[in-house]
Amino acid sequence: TGAGDAFLAGLLHQLTQQPRLLHQPPGAAVARAMAFASACGAMVCAGAGAINPQPWPAAVAAFSGFSG
Repeated sequence: TGAGDAFLAGLLHQLTQQPRLLHQPPGAAVARAMAFASACGAMVCAGAGAINPQPWPAAVAAFSGFSG
């Protein structure tokens, strides 16, 4: 369905925005990055097809209330 691709893309997006996540122990910042990635995957599952529902960061924020 593309959900795994969207999850990984969301996680990679967060890592490019916050490279320090790679060097931190699990905590709130890592949990937020995982929540963002999970929202990306959920949005694809809720849409039709595997390509068209791939979300942009602003769409993830609107979908999930994610702000960071």
